[in-house]
Amino acid sequence: MSKLRKIKAIANLGKHFWIHVFRRLVSKPKPGEEKRKFLEYYSGDKITALTAGDREALFEYQKCINCGTCARVCPVYAPAAHGHYRAPDSIAASLSRSFPEFGAARDAVYNCTQCGACALECPRGIDVPGLIMLVRRKSAQADAELIRNTFRERLQTLEKHGTAHGAPAADFSAYKKQGAEFVFFTGCAGRTFAADETRKTLDLLTVLGVNFTVVDDACCGGFHRSAGLLEPDSAVARAAAQRILDTGAAQVVTACPHGLYTMRTHPAYRDIRARHVLELLNSLDFKLAADARTAAYHDPCFLGRRLGVCDAPRELIARAGASLTELPGNRERTVCCGSQDGEFTLDPAVARAMAAERAAHAAATGADILLTACPACRKAFAQAAPNLTALTVSEYIADRYKA
Repeated sequence: MSKLRKIKAIANLGKHFWIHVFRRLVSKPKPGEEKRKFLEYYSGDKITALTAGDREALFEYQKCINCGTCARVCPVYAPAAHGHYRAPDSIAASLSRSFPEFGAARDAVYNCTQCGACALECPRGIDVPGLIMLVRRKSAQADAELIRNTFRERLQTLEKHGTAHGAPAADFSAYKKQGAEFVFFTGCAGRTFAADETRKTLDLLTVLGVNFTVVDDACCGGFHRSAGLLEPDSAVARAAAQRILDTGAAQVVTACPHGLYTMRTHPAYRDIRARHVLELLNSLDFKLAADARTAAYHDPCFLGRRLGVCDAPRELIARAGASLTELPGNRERTVCCGSQDGEFTLDPAVARAMAAERAAHAAATGADILLTACPACRKAFAQAAPNLTALTVSEYIADRYKA
């Protein structure tokens, strides 16, 4: 029986071979037809096109020795339950295969808040957040459906309302003027849920005699960056940069660490000098009403760890005479509270758990107030620990200002 099957198989193979030869002799394919059919055949696998830069980056990520340090310091790993993350090398390897298989890795890459703790501690110096963003970018390029739903919903909100946080957006036109030295960039947060903080900061800058104007109608592109959609020639970033340049101001300041990070790292802002507003305030000479309370300061991940702005907030707090207590995990080794990127990427319960854990760190110090330099962090603390007094440092300084 097996011999008969073998004969039939050989006969069938021979038949198709001669049919193929005959077709090649009598029907010559049109130019490009074979290439088209080849690409059409493989389009279902959604094979990812990698640039030379992509390949170089992936080779770099293969330095991973699977020591587990990145998992040990990841603030999401414990709250999200073990198993949500893959090691960096396995995510990189998935890029060399078809996207249906890679699609399973998107839960891992979208559970990342981009806090950067893993890169700081990696013994091989691997830029793990960079790898995560590479995967998100390739995912978005291949199929928009692979972008996590929360991001796609926010993109629709951004397109409709001009801000990722929806309407209503505050109007700061009263602060706008010509010939300013500085431009205050509100960003999406600064004109929505943090509008009151923004107004306090602008009023303080006004009474301190700072010559500034405001850009309150542009998104910096940071949200697109987190979603994997911020390319080097991003129209969103270029439009925001042009709005800043059109003011003629020499410098831009913002209260948003994520916006500041975007401005300092994206090529669209190469001609713009950007600082956090606390850096500007710390360079000015003014007095603050004495404060006998104890304050704990939380370093935002993007400001403290990724940009190294750690001293200005602490020096401003010290001006008020408040007793500053450090949280476990501070400066470049701060602990992520799950805000901003976490708001769009994580399960809400995971984000709240991270914020509650960080708020518990502050409560354990016995501090009277918890201060931070990021409106998104302050919002996360207010939601996770409503009994804890949490303020941004700019709010705190505005309240303590003594004319």
